[in-house]
Amino acid sequence: MDTGLAGDSVFFPLMKCSANGAGMTGAKGGGMQTSEHKKPLLIRLQMRLAEARFLTFSALLHTVLIVIVGGVVLCPTPRVLPDFTVVDAFVAADTISMPPIEPVTLPDDPRPIENPAPSPNSSAIAAIVSTAPASTAFNAGKLAPPTASPSDADKMLRELANKPGKGLPGGRPGSATKFFGDKDQTANGFVGTFYDLKQTRSGKPTNVSPDEYHTIFRKFVREHWRESVLAEYFHAPQKLYTPQIFIPNMPADEGPKAFDLDGKVKPSRWLVHYKARVAPPADGTYHFVGGGDDVLVVRFNGKVVLDRCWYQQDEEWKTARNYDYGYTGIPNGFARGDALRLKAGQFYDMEVLIGEQPGGLVFFSLLLEEEGVDYRRDARGNPILPVFRLAGGPLPELQAGQTFPPYDPVGAIWKAAPMKTGGTSGLDDFFTAK
Repeated sequence: MDTGLAGDSVFFPLMKCSANGAGMTGAKGGGMQTSEHKKPLLIRLQMRLAEARFLTFSALLHTVLIVIVGGVVLCPTPRVLPDFTVVDAFVAADTISMPPIEPVTLPDDPRPIENPAPSPNSSAIAAIVSTAPASTAFNAGKLAPPTASPSDADKMLRELANKPGKGLPGGRPGSATKFFGDKDQTANGFVGTFYDLKQTRSGKPTNVSPDEYHTIFRKFVREHWRESVLAEYFHAPQKLYTPQIFIPNMPADEGPKAFDLDGKVKPSRWLVHYKARVAPPADGTYHFVGGGDDVLVVRFNGKVVLDRCWYQQDEEWKTARNYDYGYTGIPNGFARGDALRLKAGQFYDMEVLIGEQPGGLVFFSLLLEEEGVDYRRDARGNPILPVFRLAGGPLPELQAGQTFPPYDPVGAIWKAAPMKTGGTSGLDDFFTAK
């Protein structure tokens, strides 16, 4: 008989005996038999063996699945994060939508101006109330008119200011060079050093082009104002001292002339580096505001906080707000500098770089805005700000054809101290993002 278990001959005798015994048991029992028990023993053994093999395979398969799933759960594969883009914290000025500033009209200016002579800044009043010559771009008539009727003193100031070459009582002798500073050393002011990039220290021509001039002064600014960058160029032996950087529009040759270089230095591609140690008169948050033709950059306590030059293609510093007074037509007007949170009596290192490239006209204006102060405003909504000053006294008088931007003649005077050596104090926590 063909059992189908030729490969299992070892178990065949046992199977046969078991089959006979099972058959007798089934016959003697005489009970109800299931369909499985009616099958031959050998067939039933084959079925049991097949079931055993299936169960073994199933158990092995489940074991493998459990190990794999458990490994995935217990030891997950590290997830690869997608690339990301770092968002620049600075937003370009032309993308900022600033709310319109409503002009503020004060019913009555509480600051007395009836007696201008004793005021330390009395000569500057003319810049607010005057009408500049028609040949200049500035027109003081754009300022919002006062609501109160002008006093006799106001009328006198207007008459004086409308006469070119005339200054207010108590003004210093008329000289354009005074705006760059005086030769007499003073502790209350900036110390200015003049550089001519067209000459070496020994006076030999450098043949510096206008583009190279731009590259040199930008290198000086980017490399932390290291004076060694300018050391190879001619510098004037005469230093000048000034309590403010507030130079009206004038011919560029007035710069070299102020440092006794008239006829020795042509009026192009020069720089003046001013330095001082300054302290605010009160705790507060301040902004420098200004611009220059062609160069005006301000560094405060080791950081550039204002950069408004005539050419604005590659400056790293950017402003969030401009004030366009319509003065001289400088692109974008005056820039509002970074917010500086300062402590009264604390001295900070300050540097200002001015310069001229082609040799035409120049002007350099540095004003100050304090947060929380309600300033008068012009018809465009721009605040009329005081000049940043380190000493009192009248400004030098304007000459024919010279004009100032609109400014407030009354403002707090900051303190100045002798310059320390060894760089800045390294404190940057007073800078606040605005």
